[in-house]
Parts: sequence; structure tokens; C-alpha cells
Amino acid sequence: MNRKTTRFTLVELLVVIAVIAILCSLLLPALGRARDTAMQAKCLSSMKQMGVAMANYAGDSNDINVPFQYPGSSSATWSSNELFVKYIGVKTYRWNLSDWDKNFVCSKATRLYEETSPSIVAQYRGANYAYGMTFWSTTPLPGGGTEGWQKQKATYMTKVKSPSMRFLFDERTLYGEASPSNGSTNLRDPATENGWWARGNDATSPSIAYRHGGSRTVNTIYLDGHGANLDYRDLMNGSAESIRRWSPYL
Repeated sequence: MNRKTTRFTLVELLVVIAVIAILCSLLLPALGRARDTAMQAKCLSSMKQMGVAMANYAGDSNDINVPFQYPGSSSATWSSNELFVKYIGVKTYRWNLSDWDKNFVCSKATRLYEETSPSIVAQYRGANYAYGMTFWSTTPLPGGGTEGWQKQKATYMTKVKSPSMRFLFDERTLYGEASPSNGSTNLRDPATENGWWARGNDATSPSIAYRHGGSRTVNTIYLDGHGANLDYRDLMNGSAESIRRWSPYL
């Protein structure tokens, strides 16, 4: 009995390959966006723990949040405050408490100073190179600086006006400070200013890090502890309320 064998022709094979390629081109961007959204949500979840830790710290410290910098010190910042770090519950490298466990710091933070220390690159991340804390228009600490730009300052929580609308933390590239300087190296339009969008998270200046949403959005935490993912236009719209968000007492 003769059996008829059916084979793909070359044209049919090419058609199948073309269909698969089209499906891949449609699915891969969607998968990439889903992955980016998941990473953004994980990063925001970690930052929310920072907001909770700040509230706990203030509750045990006469209603004062973590100062950006210790009085009389130029290097000990909020990310190396032992009590604050203890409230967060992250593992730290002994000689520098700003080195936090890599599972806590945003996985999209690429400019981290452990790059110069290969022995700890797989374990710890420099929190000061991933997050920034707002300290503008707050209260000088005893023994700290008295000028407006001095960093030895803290926030008295009971004096805060509308804590749900005042920034506490955002994502940064350097120094651990969050600045409201619109148009400067601290807060830039990623689409227009000197290729900042292209340089993104690898910037060597203390700039805001648009790590999410196609390099257009940044995670933020407010003084009441809630978090949000904001488009760069929400940070730079120049409105009076946008400016007040950086100052807890205004």
C-alpha cells in the first residue's frame, strides 16, 4: 500500500518562521514592560519599608526623624544611622552601614560604589548611591549647621504640614540627598537636558534617577509613609504645590 508523505514546502516553512517572528516582536515588548513594572513595584516596596522605619525612629526620638547627616560629620548620613537601619531590618556590611543587602536596594540601581570593591559586589549595595532623602527647609540640630544649605538637619514631625504631600525619599544616583533644584544636576528633564535620559542611572552627579517607566519615572516616599511612582513631569511642573512638596513646613 502506498503512503502519501506530506512535507512542508520551503515557502510554507518561511511563512511559519515569519509568523513566529511577528508573534515574538509583539510579545517581547509586553514582557519587557511587565518585567519593568514588577521591578518598579519591588523597589517601591523596599522604599516603603524606609518610610515605616522613619516613623518608628521618630516615635522613639522625640518626634524627630533621622537627620540627613550627623552633626560634626561629613560622611555619616541617614543611611548609616544604626537605629534607622535596625528598624528597616536590612543586613549591613560592618565597616559601613550604608552598604545594604543587595536584595533590598533597587536592582536597577547601576551606579553603586561597591563597583570599586569586587570582594563585596555580590553582597552589598551602597544605599547612598540608590536613594536620596529630603532635608531642605528643615530644622538645624543642636551642634549642627545653621545655614540653609547645611545638612545637619532633621524634621519635627508634628510641625509638618500635609505629610501625605511632602517628599521624604526618592531615587538618586549619588550622595543620598534629594534636592528640589529644578533644571539643575539634581532634578533634570530626562528627555531634553544634555543626554541625561541616555546616561540615566549612571550619572556621576547627584541627580534624580529615572529608573522605571522607560527611564521616565521615579519612585518616591512621602512623610506619611505612602509611596508613589511619578513621571518626571510631575516633579518639574513648576507649580507652587510642586515646590512645596520638598519643604515639610511650608
